[in-house]
Amino acid sequence: MNKLSHKSALPPIRLKLLAAFGSALLVLVVAWVGIAAINRQNEAQQRVYHAHEVRFRLRNIYDAVLEAQVGQSSYLLLGETKSLTALRTMRARVLSDLAVLLAFTSDPAQLARLNALLPILEGDISTLEESSRLIDTRDRAMVLAFVEKNKGASITLTSRMPSRRCAPPRER
Repeated sequence: MNKLSHKSALPPIRLKLLAAFGSALLVLVVAWVGIAAINRQNEAQQRVYHAHEVRFRLRNIYDAVLEAQVGQSSYLLLGETKSLTALRTMRARVLSDLAVLLAFTSDPAQLARLNALLPILEGDISTLEESSRLIDTRDRAMVLAFVEKNKGASITLTSRMPSRRCAPPRER
């Protein structure tokens, strides 16, 4: 009887070990699936943040050029010199946002689009800076002649960008 009771006790131990191993394996699989889902969600959030940041930087570039154009127009139409601050600081604002934008962009198609925008942007900036230099001479007639001569010389950035405002990206 002693041998018989020993043999009957062995299968429940194997079953318990098999059940424990199966349970541990199930917990590991569930944990792996959960971690994979969290990683996918984090990657999706990063892509959304990236898209918002790119749109925000483009909007900042657009706003800097637009403010400079408005400042130039205010000077030409009303003779206001205090509105020229945006015109004077435009290049620094645009270059800082452009550097961040280029650093954020790794997709070749997006880089090609940005590279197509750069000559247009540079043309607008150069024209505005030249008018700023002429404004410093205090000769409004010469500035008006320059602006009239260069009107439509390049497709302006303002005609290439959408007009609605973008909200700044949320902090992570």
